[in-house]
Amino acid sequence: MNQEQEHLYDYVIIAKDTCFYDIVSIKNLLQTFADIQAYMARYSNPLTGLPGKDIIEENLTETSILLQEILRNTSYDSFSGHIGGNDFIGAIYSHEYKSISEQIIQVFDQKVPSFYSVTDWDRGFVNMTEIIP
Repeated sequence: MNQEQEHLYDYVIIAKDTCFYDIVSIKNLLQTFADIQAYMARYSNPLTGLPGKDIIEENLTETSILLQEILRNTSYDSFSGHIGGNDFIGAIYSHEYKSISEQIIQVFDQKVPSFYSVTDWDRGFVNMTEIIP
């Protein structure tokens, strides 16, 4: 948006639900949009473009550690790795792969609620408007 310098301080009226809500200068409005875009670029997941990059990375790290711990507790040679994004690999050298896989799923299912706040978990979704400043 190209605004002449003298018009940057003009005011616009903001309405919400057809009612007066606030007044803001064009300069402040543009600065707020720029701040939001910078925030989104910094904290967005590069795969989805959605906010929550830090939370996702933290949960991926926990998932990786969880997978490593489970595989380490088996008496078989095994390894795990993070391929990228939300993709992991676990190699299990055992005929008991099915029970080990079920154990991984069971432990992960028990851990999933800890990836969310109590409020988000109880309502069944994450409200990003509560996270974005």
